Amino acid sequence: MKVELSVWERLWLLNNALPRQGKVTTLKIVQQLIADLGLSGEEFAQLGVEETDDGKITWSQEKDREMGPKEIEFSAASLMLVADKLKAMSEAEELDLGLVSLYDKFVGEG
Repeated sequence: MKVELSVWERLWLLNNALPRQGKVTTLKIVQQLIADLGLSGEEFAQLGVEETDDGKITWSQEKDREMGPKEIEFSAASLMLVADKLKAMSEAEELDLGLVSLYDKFVGEG
């Protein structure tokens, strides 16, 4: 399944949705997702990505809008990894408004 994701959505998934430990089969899926979701060198340069002193990542929102979302291919297994994380966050009442669009893309309208 192909999903269009903004830079913010891609970075959020990389930093929050992917397990860092688990079975080797799961970690192979995670490795592929890291490669697919990560920003290319060209994207880094075009967006003017920088890390602030407090560790936050910033980029040009204007350039982000100009470039538009990137279409990422998700296997059934990788889709399930992300959907399960978002469902668990919803069940634990940990979702915020910024994550509703991601939830809709991966889980469906709740």
